[in-house]
This record gives sequence, structure tokens and C-alpha cells, in this order.
Amino acid sequence: MIATDSAGIVQLSDVITWITSLLGVGFLGGLIGYWYKDKLDRNAENKRKIREEKERQYRDFLNNLMGFFKGWEHWGGVSGKDRKKQFIWDLHTNAPLYASDEIIKLANEYLESFDLDNPKPTKQRDKIYAKLVLAIRRELFSISDQKTQLSEDDIKIKMLNE
Repeated sequence: MIATDSAGIVQLSDVITWITSLLGVGFLGGLIGYWYKDKLDRNAENKRKIREEKERQYRDFLNNLMGFFKGWEHWGGVSGKDRKKQFIWDLHTNAPLYASDEIIKLANEYLESFDLDNPKPTKQRDKIYAKLVLAIRRELFSISDQKTQLSEDDIKIKMLNE
């Protein structure tokens, strides 16, 4: 509030002080607003980069997993055996660095479903695969605060008939 003297006249120095304070508060508010917006923009850019990198890693992971499916063993000029080896290699060397606990456990469960002494039926393996894909989607979507609407029944592998 600006004070007046006994005659009701406002002192010029009080007006200047009041205007200076108002401009200082406005400038400081603008500076804080800019800093906050810049921080949000950087955070969004970092999330985008993290998602892109994780998506690339998981794409390679799932591409190699296709070597386990009938009809897809030689897709893309790579043998199913080589894809299987690469998947196992990635699971034990790279995935521990980027994959969640749930994804690593599901990938191991999928591998165990091929155990020669106790192999799981194809339907059961396909269900584990669907759980794995959904776990990957949940992880990727969580980076951008989204949720997947797919269920296990929506994830299916069709045999390639040539």
C-alpha cells in the first residue's frame, strides 16, 4: 500500500519503490516460470529418449524370440537356431541391464517351457509369450504415463505358411 502525507499527497519515492517492487516480482515470476517450463521440456525429452532406447532393445529381444516359433525359424535370413542363441545371450547379458524383474522372470519361464525333460504344451508357451509381451508393453507405456488396453488373448503368433 502506498502511504500519503498529511495533505493526502503520495510521495514520488513511494511510487517508485512500489513500481520497482512490482516489476521485480513480475520479473522473478517470469524467470521461475521459464525455468520450470524448461525443466518440464527436458524431462519430456529425456522420457522420449529413454522410451526409444528401451523400445529398440525390446524389439531386438522379441525379434530373436521369434526363432522359437514354427514357421518363423528362418525369417529375415537368420536361422531359428541363431535367433534362439541370440535371445538366450541377450537374456543373460543385456536384459539384466534394462529389463524389469517381471520381464526377466517371464523370459526365463518361457525358456524353461522348452526343457527337454519336461516341455510345456504349445498353448502354455504361447500364454507365457503373451504375458511377456504385455509386461514389455506395460513397461514401455509407463514411461509416457499410458496404459495398454490389450489382454493375453490379444497377443497371438500365427504360423507362417509358405
